[in-house]
Amino acid sequence: MPTWLFLISIWSTLALAAGHPEGRHGRDPGEAVGGGVAGPAEGGTTTTEARNAELLKAYLDAGYDPESINPGAMQEADGAVSDEVVMADGDVIRGEIIEENEDEVVIRHPVFQELRIPRGRIVAIKRAQPRPSRPGFGELVTGAGVRPLSSTRRGVVAPVPEPEAADRPDPRQVDDQQAEEAGSAVEDDTHPIVDMDNWSFTMGAAFGYVQNVNDEVNVRLSAQAEHNSELARLRINNVYFLNRANGVVIDNDVEVSTIQDWFFSGSRFSIFAKGTYQWDEFEEWEQRISGYLGPGYKIVDLDDLKIDGRLGGGVTYEYGIPQLLPELLVSTEWNWQIDARQRVTGNFAYAPDVTESNQYRLSLNLEWNFRLQDTEGMSFYLGLRNEYQSIVPESSTRNDLRMFGGIKYEF
Repeated sequence: MPTWLFLISIWSTLALAAGHPEGRHGRDPGEAVGGGVAGPAEGGTTTTEARNAELLKAYLDAGYDPESINPGAMQEADGAVSDEVVMADGDVIRGEIIEENEDEVVIRHPVFQELRIPRGRIVAIKRAQPRPSRPGFGELVTGAGVRPLSSTRRGVVAPVPEPEAADRPDPRQVDDQQAEEAGSAVEDDTHPIVDMDNWSFTMGAAFGYVQNVNDEVNVRLSAQAEHNSELARLRINNVYFLNRANGVVIDNDVEVSTIQDWFFSGSRFSIFAKGTYQWDEFEEWEQRISGYLGPGYKIVDLDDLKIDGRLGGGVTYEYGIPQLLPELLVSTEWNWQIDARQRVTGNFAYAPDVTESNQYRLSLNLEWNFRLQDTEGMSFYLGLRNEYQSIVPESSTRNDLRMFGGIKYEF
């Protein structure tokens, strides 16, 4: 035990006798002495010996340790304004804070003078608040000050016989158990940072095999994540495509796109931000990054049909033949819920180069989904994806058309 804590425990004994302590039953044992213990009784003056004897009996009846009772140490409690330091074990140390830093707080105590308290042992600090001259209802005097009965570490209850030494629990085990309970209480009172109820996810896979003049195998894997809240929507789409003919890879590309929409309450207008990353092993541009920002508008907003339009500006950077292309973006997307199981979704985008009118890109995505279950789960889908670029190198083609079908799982 640190020396300063040992000294405080001694001061606790003195304070219990000197500061009009409150008994275990919520009453100062000194007040149990008829006619008062600090002043003359009616019809005569109480002698010091008689008063001490009465105090001793009162404290013994209240359950205090006989060896700790010292009536001769009574003194007036200091009612001056002081700072209060709440310790991890629930004790409160009162005095004047004269220094503090990130590691410790130095407090001048009226008895023990200068105490250095590590920050890790401190729960809270209350500065320059008046200390009551005696504990109030529901408080307990300790060697360090007044502790409320609502202390999370222990409460004051009616005195009970102390267990034998062999039956006493290990203080370290008690502290560990209380720390674990406190940690559990904190965990139960916290909320998840990310509310997964607002997220939805879809995983898709499509495979194809053709054996004719050429042996051809193709694979398309996709993953989507969407987050919806009252005034915002975020969608992330990832697609990987691989095509092999006669054992040779003839198509290998990845596309990652994300689009964030911010809506206005009671309005059809919105703001969007869109970003796209593309990698294609067989294109001269190799890697391409695009980013756009602009306003959006809900053209149709029905329960079974939604059509959104967007108009923005941005840039595209191509790595293979390094070039930065300032572009406009005009796009639309739709979601038609045909019935409980069928849905058609798609989008169309036109991105012209603002510095060269005959250079532009077109993209079209169309997909039909048939849900195999009444609720979220497995579905069958057919899709079409086409990209067109007006100006390409001689070794490339302007059009890239793909059709596919497969299985998706929504959760």
